[in-house]
Amino acid sequence: MDQLISNLPEEMKHEILECIPAMFPRSSASLRLVSKDVQSWVDQILYSVVVCHHAEHWPPGLNLERFERYAQRVRHILIGFDSTRDASLNEGLLKGLKSCTKIVNLAIWTINGTNKVDYCGHLRPFRLSVPMDILFGSKFVQRGLQGVADHPIFSNVTHLEIYEPEQKWEDWKNLADLPQLTHLSIHEISGEDIAEGAIKECHRLKVIALLSNPTTPFAHGVTCQLDETSYPHVDPRVVSFLWEPTSDWEAHAMGRKDMWVFADELVESRRVNSVADAK
Repeated sequence: MDQLISNLPEEMKHEILECIPAMFPRSSASLRLVSKDVQSWVDQILYSVVVCHHAEHWPPGLNLERFERYAQRVRHILIGFDSTRDASLNEGLLKGLKSCTKIVNLAIWTINGTNKVDYCGHLRPFRLSVPMDILFGSKFVQRGLQGVADHPIFSNVTHLEIYEPEQKWEDWKNLADLPQLTHLSIHEISGEDIAEGAIKECHRLKVIALLSNPTTPFAHGVTCQLDETSYPHVDPRVVSFLWEPTSDWEAHAMGRKDMWVFADELVESRRVNSVADAK
């Protein structure tokens, strides 16, 4: 078997290695021990996705020192905790984030303090999942996101998740100015004002997703489920999902179908059925 693998073309070996982290994320770090050549390949793949959802449990094969060393290889990053035990860990994560330049998918769900744009404002992600008060501070939200379209971090954002649903569309109306925004999700919506405002004013939007946490855990491998009961869909672009955020975020980062893919398929299906009914 070893001889068979060694005789494979280099491109095929690389393709095989690319599949392993997505299929076996817990054991993929052990591939670094195979050889120096394999270690170099695996490092490029392994550190392209960084999920720090628990302070005590770093991804396999990764630690703070390696995160800073391989920052240029990171493409997807989720920081989903506050380290109350070790303030230096928070500082190290933010320092490492500042060293990243090629991130396309950024999620910062909670970390001590606000105004994190100082650490990630240089990035140009396509997917952004960060509460605005964490990113810019509460005053920015209170001022209705004035100038949001002028900030470079939003220049390429196509998929945006917002987290302060108790506010009104008046506080979010400047989202309509984002130049590339086509997908907007709203977490745990308590009223219809934001969704209705987005429907009316964000004309480039292809999908508006209303997300709620499930009351019972999903089956293994399931990251979201359609929830058609939570909101009267007056617009075919609006979809509702029960949704497990971490596993769904990881699904996209690892190249699997996530909530947005299912949402796109549903909206397209509605469009096709609408055209057929009109004939």
